[in-house]
Amino acid sequence: MRTLVLEKGYEVLQDVHGKAEERGLTGKGFEPTDHPILHLLSEFQPIDHPAHLQLLFEEQPDFGRHLRFYNQAPWWYRLRFRVPEDAPPHAVLRVGAADYFAEVWLNGVRLGSHEGYFHSFEFGVDGVLDRSGMNELLIKVSSPWDPEECLPGLRCGQIIRRMIKGTYEHADSFGCRDVNPVGLWKPCEIDFYDRGRMAGIRVVTSVEGTSGRLKAEVRLDGGQGRVRFTLREADTGRRVWRRECGGCIDDVIPDIRLWTSYERGLPACYRLSAELIEDGEAVQCIERTIGFRTVELRRTPDRTEYYLNGERFFVRGCSYLPDFYLSRLSEARIRRDLEQMVSLGINMVRVHVHAQLPAFYEYCDELGLLVMQDNDLNWTFDMSEGFLDRALDVFGQLLDYVGHHPCVCTICAINEPNYPVYMEECPGPQLEALAASETPGIPVIRGSCQYFSLHSGDSHNYAGALFEDKRSYLDNELRDKEKLNTEFGMDCPPVPESLRNVPKLYERLALTQEKSEELQEYQYRLIKHFIENYRIRKYNPCAGYMQFLYSDPLPQSFFGVYDFFGVPKKGLQAIRESGGRFAAILEADTESRALWAVNDTTDAWEAELKAEVTDPDGNTIRSIRQAVRLAPDSAVRVCELKGLPERCIVFLRLTAEDGRVLAVNRYVDPMRHPAHPEGHPFYIDSEYCVPLYRKPGAARLAEGKWK
Repeated sequence: MRTLVLEKGYEVLQDVHGKAEERGLTGKGFEPTDHPILHLLSEFQPIDHPAHLQLLFEEQPDFGRHLRFYNQAPWWYRLRFRVPEDAPPHAVLRVGAADYFAEVWLNGVRLGSHEGYFHSFEFGVDGVLDRSGMNELLIKVSSPWDPEECLPGLRCGQIIRRMIKGTYEHADSFGCRDVNPVGLWKPCEIDFYDRGRMAGIRVVTSVEGTSGRLKAEVRLDGGQGRVRFTLREADTGRRVWRRECGGCIDDVIPDIRLWTSYERGLPACYRLSAELIEDGEAVQCIERTIGFRTVELRRTPDRTEYYLNGERFFVRGCSYLPDFYLSRLSEARIRRDLEQMVSLGINMVRVHVHAQLPAFYEYCDELGLLVMQDNDLNWTFDMSEGFLDRALDVFGQLLDYVGHHPCVCTICAINEPNYPVYMEECPGPQLEALAASETPGIPVIRGSCQYFSLHSGDSHNYAGALFEDKRSYLDNELRDKEKLNTEFGMDCPPVPESLRNVPKLYERLALTQEKSEELQEYQYRLIKHFIENYRIRKYNPCAGYMQFLYSDPLPQSFFGVYDFFGVPKKGLQAIRESGGRFAAILEADTESRALWAVNDTTDAWEAELKAEVTDPDGNTIRSIRQAVRLAPDSAVRVCELKGLPERCIVFLRLTAEDGRVLAVNRYVDPMRHPAHPEGHPFYIDSEYCVPLYRKPGAARLAEGKWK
């Protein structure tokens, strides 16, 4: 088999009046410039490479009304190309990725359509491809706006989603009103082959004692064929198994190594290759990274707990959506972020309402980072006739895209479903059933933030962050009841130095350093308080948490502990102090209570917890040294520590008996919790989709200090 990669030579035009097909654009050789009175169509404009159109044409692709026209009419891509004279007789055209609706023509023949934004799709082109002359490929791409409506029982106007696509118009300061990525953003390819071709592969692994069961099924074009399956250790390259068959295998492989998270051992990955054999030679090869592990999400009315390879583990996670434009992401950026997560002690990443680049999952496999994968369905969507079939189709693409990766430990079918019918009748049960069929062994959360449901069991908690009547994160009725938190956090602007990278945002926010520091401090204290309360309630009942969000996906989206430019906010310090495999914690709200030591490893540790309490001038108030035995995977209440003064500094150090420092922590005035910042939104500037931090009162506004 030979593959022709069509990377260059694309041209685009936007069909502003929707007249392209009526005027004959789909006919081969049609040129708008050949029809001088056909003023409803512009001429084609060359582009350098496939990418989201906003990135290709705009200096400022992240906010502004100028972006809306990209989604108000479809775009047409044209590519003219020749094929090699000696190309094999059969051909398949593959479109790398088009966001979101796509229709494809080749040489005037309509090949078909596709819905989605991350998965490739293909069409057979035997009899359509011109092998002696010029070919003309046309792809119509659109990502239209969905309406925003006020619906009964919802907190604000909501997007009624008709696309299964999370990365647009989140409408809550998380995403921008005017950003809706659109375009062909991966190149097209043509596979040429003689007799047969592998169109794809489905892989399912399971564990049986010390052996692994491997099921694989190859989709074959062109009749029957022989497929040679080979399994190698990813790190050593050692071949551990080989079979040749008609394209389907179900075999047991003895003495496999288990994939596990980095903190539990070696994330043992394997490379499975499937080679199509013709006349004794391999003519095509498909490879997948796979692993053997078991994952369980055990749910009862009182517990939601994860087990990896039969061992319970505590989740220390974060949500990840690094950019609304996937074509702007680089593999280097993803690798940097994931390695930073490992250094922080994060053990699970929630891919929030989108599908990531393939490299993300490969790196998570390699690094031993667990992944909770969201579907794109979010909040409120159109359940009219035909939507369920479309939702199942796009969800099926996601399962095919990520399901073979050992890092993927959970699939979330719907993010925060707004109506019970989604969970109870449609589409939740149908999506869950599809996942159970296509990716058996991966637990499914039918709808997140439904802690009362045994089909979910997780919660989202924004006490002290989102609502003005919650003046402090201490006002939190849910926290002590949570079984598994998969969202909490606080929006916080970047430091002014970062905002100066985008002058319009800096001017619109008009933040002083004083206000910036207050918001940075509040984000830090809120995240720290949540993490530490979840950790000292380990399995009683909380089995983990996922902070929202690791990094800002746009310059004006502020829930990250890293800003869009990669500069850390103070919230990152909370994760460094409290979110590692070991933690030393002062339990305190408005008064001090006790010291705790936490061990998330599978080993027992003999350790010492040392606490130094000083006044603001550095004078020692109290000094404690306490031996502690840390059982595997435990949280230990080491001793009481009551009666600390309101103004003090507490420094904790947890040290193993061999002298290794396991954890350090520091508190400044731990019983003086900041109030919810005055002027914290709810007011979102729709032009910039930025939260405005305003102090109330005409006098303050007249001073020009807050906008």
